[in-house]
Amino acid sequence: MSSVLADFTARVSVETKDWEEGTEARVLLNESALVLAAGEGDTLSIPLSAVLDVTRGVPNLFDPLPGAPLTVAYRDGNARRAATVGTDEGPVTVPLAAVVDFDRQHRTIDGEDRPVLVVSHVDDGTALTTVAATESSRKLSILGRFLRQEYGAVIDSLAELHLSEPETEMLTTLYSAGDMDVSLPSVLDTDPERVRRILHALHEKGLVESGENGPVLTARGRIVVNEYLERVNA
Repeated sequence: MSSVLADFTARVSVETKDWEEGTEARVLLNESALVLAAGEGDTLSIPLSAVLDVTRGVPNLFDPLPGAPLTVAYRDGNARRAATVGTDEGPVTVPLAAVVDFDRQHRTIDGEDRPVLVVSHVDDGTALTTVAATESSRKLSILGRFLRQEYGAVIDSLAELHLSEPETEMLTTLYSAGDMDVSLPSVLDTDPERVRRILHALHEKGLVESGENGPVLTARGRIVVNEYLERVNA
């Protein structure tokens, strides 16, 4: 299942839908598609494989949008289309306790290949990815060292953690379920009371918390599952 990389509401203008320019829509981005939803059943899904370019600003065919708009050019059959999303300017805050992983990579920013810091984190159980780029490589290196120090402290604290087999199974089940609404007793083939006991134990260990639609993994919980899967697949 694809992780949700972004989920927010914005003003959008698109060529291929009968929407007014600047229509308010929900913007969802996962690892396979960009989805714009103006209402129930009224959506535009753009496969990432069809994306040709992403640029700042608004093309001449649309009226201006607020903030710092981004335009996505994409293939629609044999035609080239555009969709513009009006994004907000301002700081993005990622709590350190929510960081699951990070990596230094190179990405194309404003047409240039630049070093970036790719940070994986969680928000209410949803896996997100934030890409940070600066004009200064030195500042990026300092940020990377700071994250490495903080992340290393979390890993060290997890080394003292002891999990039973049912607890590990519960964590991997929540990880696999993602944002799907599943019946944990049915999936785990056990009774609801036992599920509650296991979830309580994991909550006490800081690995599970209550989300909008039920129990979700904390950042620590995701780190534990990632470490477990790495050992299993090694």
